[in-house]
Amino acid sequence: MLQHLEALGRSKKCRIDGEILQARDAGPAIVQEAVDRDAELLIAGVDYQEHYGSPTLGELVPYLLKRSPCRVLVYRGAQPAPVPA
Repeated sequence: MLQHLEALGRSKKCRIDGEILQARDAGPAIVQEAVDRDAELLIAGVDYQEHYGSPTLGELVPYLLKRSPCRVLVYRGAQPAPVPA
């Protein structure tokens, strides 16, 4: 997903610094990187997930939406095809 978004940014002539971070808690680490880099936009990629039959963004995306110092773009994966009954 990171390579896909970097290629998309290059095709639109945008500077993208994609990086995989290793941290105990992803949310605080991502927000701190955004602050350190003076980021203008965070792109959060998440797979399609359901919780009790309803789509969910998990815990990370709401954390970023609340605490990010910049805009947050959420890129959600496609919903899986329904299983025939």
